[in-house]
Amino acid sequence: MEEELYFVYGTLKKGMKNHGVLERLKPTFIYPVETIEKYPMFDLGNGFPYIQDTKGTGLIIQGELYSMKVKHRDTLDYFEGVPSLYKRGKVNVEIENKIYKDVNCYFISDELDKYELQQVQFFDEWTE
Repeated sequence: MEEELYFVYGTLKKGMKNHGVLERLKPTFIYPVETIEKYPMFDLGNGFPYIQDTKGTGLIIQGELYSMKVKHRDTLDYFEGVPSLYKRGKVNVEIENKIYKDVNCYFISDELDKYELQQVQFFDEWTE
């Protein structure tokens, strides 16, 4: 069965409150990684981070790389609230000089930006 890569940076990471959702999809954990490009990261409130799909400003985002069966894409999209809350896009990540290109990642939805989403906090680092 075909698989695809996912970069998770928030509540889906190991030890975080929504990791069980990811685990039920039986992904394969590959590495802790970080984005090559910088992205602005904010908090939706109550510990729900998001990054904007705006390369070049903000932070190098640390997260985890997983491989998951393509058949689970819709389930994860549904959990992430695609397209109204988040949208799925692509990032490039790296670990120990190994680069993974065009990895799936969830960014804040453009639909929320239309309503001038209040950015509660800009993160210098997110470690919850």
